[in-house]
Amino acid sequence: MTATLATPFFQVTFISSPQLMATNSCVASMPVAPPLPPLSLRQILLVHLIVFQEAVFGYHVYGYEIFRWLDIVCDICYSDSYSIAFLSSSRDFTSRLPDMSRIKSSYVYRAYIMRMRCDTFCAIMQPFVEQHLEKLLGLSNATEWRRSRAIPKILLLSDLRGFHNPPGHSVLVITDGHGEEYIFDGTIDQYGWNWVTHWLMTRDELVESHMDLSQAPYLEDYFGGEQTIRAEALSMNNEYGYWAIASRRMEQIFEQMDWHSLRGCAEDEIEAQIRALSRANFAGAYEEAVAQNRSPAHKSIMMSAASTTNTTRLSLEEVLQVLLVCFHAAADTAPKAIPAYALELHDPSVPVPIWKIWSIEDLRFTPPDPEDLSRCSFLPPWLNDALSRFNMCDWFILVLEEEVDRLVRKLFNGRAQWLTYWPKIDRILTWRSNPNQPMVLMHSVLYVETGDGRQMIMDGTLRQYLWESSTWLQTCQEWYVGRVDWPRGWDFPSQKMRCLVKYEAARAAGGYWAFAYVTLTQLFGDLDWEELRGLGPVERLECVKRMAEGKLAGFHGWAPKFG
Repeated sequence: MTATLATPFFQVTFISSPQLMATNSCVASMPVAPPLPPLSLRQILLVHLIVFQEAVFGYHVYGYEIFRWLDIVCDICYSDSYSIAFLSSSRDFTSRLPDMSRIKSSYVYRAYIMRMRCDTFCAIMQPFVEQHLEKLLGLSNATEWRRSRAIPKILLLSDLRGFHNPPGHSVLVITDGHGEEYIFDGTIDQYGWNWVTHWLMTRDELVESHMDLSQAPYLEDYFGGEQTIRAEALSMNNEYGYWAIASRRMEQIFEQMDWHSLRGCAEDEIEAQIRALSRANFAGAYEEAVAQNRSPAHKSIMMSAASTTNTTRLSLEEVLQVLLVCFHAAADTAPKAIPAYALELHDPSVPVPIWKIWSIEDLRFTPPDPEDLSRCSFLPPWLNDALSRFNMCDWFILVLEEEVDRLVRKLFNGRAQWLTYWPKIDRILTWRSNPNQPMVLMHSVLYVETGDGRQMIMDGTLRQYLWESSTWLQTCQEWYVGRVDWPRGWDFPSQKMRCLVKYEAARAAGGYWAFAYVTLTQLFGDLDWEELRGLGPVERLECVKRMAEGKLAGFHGWAPKFG
């Protein structure tokens, strides 16, 4: 039975049927499921975080031992302090997958697994984050790679790479489309912080918690920019090429991912699903990287690259020794005061004996008191050797740092950097004319790191402490154990300190060290490394020494430029 209802706008026909009426009644009584909410910005970023974590957990690691903890006061927030653990390799030299139970239970172990991964996180994950924020939320250019200074709970060090107080740290800044910025930090757990509560924060939350954004150095100042870091991360020379393979597998993970199925899921459900998917995909990635790295084809490529980039086959020590000879020539030529008398003193505020030295000039203008003179000794036999490099460590850095860094980068795929530390010494030298209170001063050396993982300390002025001259180049561990005053530590000087040293170079000793810097820089450009390679070790150093001495002999005609 049907009935028709006519209206001015439309016509509706009613169908009267007991069976149809019953069906309509059932449909009307069934609950309608609400539509699933879209994925939030936080959920999308969480997916990327878990994928990256599982990539890190897929890389094999060696065991480690902590041989000393140090407590450090933060130089930004003096109310904050943190602990530094200096690591050494364990006796087990077999690399293994990380222990997942320890990752969950030990924040120190988790920090060890995640350490020094912040640049890799930004380099690898930023393109994926950009792609999926635009696809899922319509956000374009929503990410920015920034480097800031983290205030850690703990800091794990096996060498001095990246050591700052507090350290530099790479993060992704995400803009949500409404002007709000979020800091996406994929490796905050490397500093002992709980990643669950710290991986995504607003700027205000971050600053209040553990980050200083006002002192963020530009990437270009430290590493040559984002593209350089990304290229290095994906290089087959970096960790067997693991991250190049991991990046390709990430592409497969995101291709397999059903984003729609994650809608309406809680964060722990999303984490569980993505971990399972990622872990399955990263299985065997490390083995693939190692096998590929050891293949004959890869070795052929690497040997070809090495033959085109290395202009010399000299070892690292041989290259550095050539430059060290140049500095010694400058130090031997530098104007120096002539010592006349020396007196050993003790001061309760200074932990070691003080040797006060009168120069010939001091005797003319401020001779010792009769009482002091009666206690003065003739010069101890070691004093002239110590004075020959006394207070020259900053000049060593001024003269050599740039050239050492250039050659180490070119020949050994590494870098060199000025490092200062508090030395363990058994005496202090001071001139009678020095108006300042004698104290133990920080000592300057060069930290040298090569692409194959060696970390060395180069010391051009160790003679001032009467240390064995053959130990001018040490491993970081030898140096740290034997020469560093542990409670006081070390640091990398600021740009301001560099400028101060250059300023003082134009004033001290009639401007000699500014002259030496310019002269030796010219000499370094004249060195023929191919010719030096063909000489014997002794002949090579003698040749360079003669060249340096000849160029430095012109100081007296140059000095008046400094007034």
